[in-house]
Amino acid sequence: MPDGDNGKLLVDEIDTIQIKDLNRVASVNNSDLLPVDDGIANLNAITFENFLKTVKDKTFRGEGLGEFKQVIKSTIASELANDDSFVNRVYSSILSKILNNQSSSISNLFSKIESELKRSIKAYSKMSSSDKLLIMSSYNELQKVPPPKQIMGIPSSFTIQRASNKSRYLYPYEYTRKSLILDLINNKEVTLMFDDDDRDEAVYLDIFLSVETGTVDNERSVYTKYSDETGKLKVFHLHSRNVKFMISLFSGWYMHERVPGTTAVGYVPLLLKI
Repeated sequence: MPDGDNGKLLVDEIDTIQIKDLNRVASVNNSDLLPVDDGIANLNAITFENFLKTVKDKTFRGEGLGEFKQVIKSTIASELANDDSFVNRVYSSILSKILNNQSSSISNLFSKIESELKRSIKAYSKMSSSDKLLIMSSYNELQKVPPPKQIMGIPSSFTIQRASNKSRYLYPYEYTRKSLILDLINNKEVTLMFDDDDRDEAVYLDIFLSVETGTVDNERSVYTKYSDETGKLKVFHLHSRNVKFMISLFSGWYMHERVPGTTAVGYVPLLLKI
């Protein structure tokens, strides 16, 4: 480059420098100068070593740190997410800690899950027969089952208006469908018949006794009996003169258990209230 005023004039008059006119080098030394144009009027130079320090400070400590971190996180996350081996190792490690309760935060995690489940469960004022209950089976499996009849209240098909029945023998289709008043005024005894096949079935009963005795005719009884057995079980007995009253015998949900008879060979139905 020419010296003195001619050199200055040359720099001032040249607006651009063609890269093709520069000498090519294979490496850069720390002391080499890099041109720095402030974009206004001055053209300065900085050593390669100081240039690297400046870039490093601005990238890792200055205003570029946040952007640099975001780029690194995004790049690493994308790479790891596409690495099936890494993902499987992470899942295996997490599941192992949860199953073996190795993490001090497991109890907090379970507590949050429990709270979220409780929060998300909707409250209903009435359960319907179409609803399902979630239970744990004997095989430790979650299963959905219909709600038991006995927790549903009085069956919708049950007639609650009491009706008198003067029969001495009553069968399931009679006393499981409506509220009954048994006649112990004209009958000395009444027998409720049961089927052994219905032992596992809960039944709703609402049975009353209308009782009246005289001076001589003063004994009344109610029995339960299986239709295929000879023995019967006494569930009500009265031996008293000149009484008249009405009393509830059964009211609510019941199941019957097949038990040995006490006074006869065979089995009798024992009603158990649920």
